[in-house]
Amino acid sequence: MINWKLSMLPRLAAIGLLMSLTYTAFAQQQVVQDSVIYIPPQETETNNDECPEGNTVCEHRKKKAEEQTDTPPDSDTPTVNVEGKAEATDTEWKSINIKGEKPCRMPGKANTDYGALGGSDADCTEYTKATKHQRLGTECHKKYPATATLEAAFRDKIGDTCYSCPTNFDRSANILISANDACIQRTLKAKAEYLGKTTTDKPSKNAFKDPRKGGEWWKCPDNRPRRTAHSVTSDKACATEKVIGEKLAAAKFLGKVNNPKPAGAFVDPRKGGEYWKCPKGYKRSAAAVNKPDACIKDTGSVKTAPATRRGDAIIACPANQFGQNGFCYSCPTNYVPTGQSATGGKACRLQEPAELNMKTLKKAFK
Repeated sequence: MINWKLSMLPRLAAIGLLMSLTYTAFAQQQVVQDSVIYIPPQETETNNDECPEGNTVCEHRKKKAEEQTDTPPDSDTPTVNVEGKAEATDTEWKSINIKGEKPCRMPGKANTDYGALGGSDADCTEYTKATKHQRLGTECHKKYPATATLEAAFRDKIGDTCYSCPTNFDRSANILISANDACIQRTLKAKAEYLGKTTTDKPSKNAFKDPRKGGEWWKCPDNRPRRTAHSVTSDKACATEKVIGEKLAAAKFLGKVNNPKPAGAFVDPRKGGEYWKCPKGYKRSAAAVNKPDACIKDTGSVKTAPATRRGDAIIACPANQFGQNGFCYSCPTNYVPTGQSATGGKACRLQEPAELNMKTLKKAFK
């Protein structure tokens, strides 16, 4: 029995040694797994101007670095310092981002100018409407008014010239302004004389109009201001404001509403009614009562006469305006005409960057 136990000792020792070695290996493996191992990055050749031949990794990194350097950053402010300069150069403008976007094609610039920077091919021009001013060539009567021997000027329908007919002559049906019968006289013309209003003004603040006898002005006493249903000539025509326990009184006559019509006058409805009168032997024409030919007189015969040239009918637009469709138009400050329809939304465009200073540009694209 003792021999058997002694024979087992070497075997047990061997088993214990094996178990000890196994545990040691497991513990070392666990320590490696739980540890944080720092491996420093490898040195690259990005700082060198040239990459070693065949080093594709270096070439790729160098290309990426160049692309990042060339790409303008997304920003609302210029990437170049142009403060203090009167104008931005084309190169400086290319480096400016508008509203955080990459530059787009500006007016008068080819797509390739800004397309290389990744900008849009769409036209980023800012347009606006034009302001309409005076008409061209139709102000002859203002430029050349009537004189003692000539009528107010008119514009020749064929040319752009102002002509006048002699006093009391009108333009004839002959289209040739140079003809001897360019003007014709069938009647004599004269102004009408103003004689006054057909009605009188309201005599007082509290006066009222009554229709009797063509219209009369009446007034109630201040302590009896209310008009009753009684006749205006009754002693009960006016009453106190309170109905209960009212007190009555008569109204006071102030005068006629209508002015008497002067002898030989006629009534014109303008301004509520006015009296006018034509000279002796003349009658009322179809012209407005305040025009020089408001009254006419038959001559009994037809006379003709040539027209007199007064001057050029073309009225040039001021320096800050442009002409189109017979009118003068103007663009707002810092805008210029596009040549498109003056009544459309693209009649004016914002000036190109080279035409504006940087302060104006920042304000325009803010």
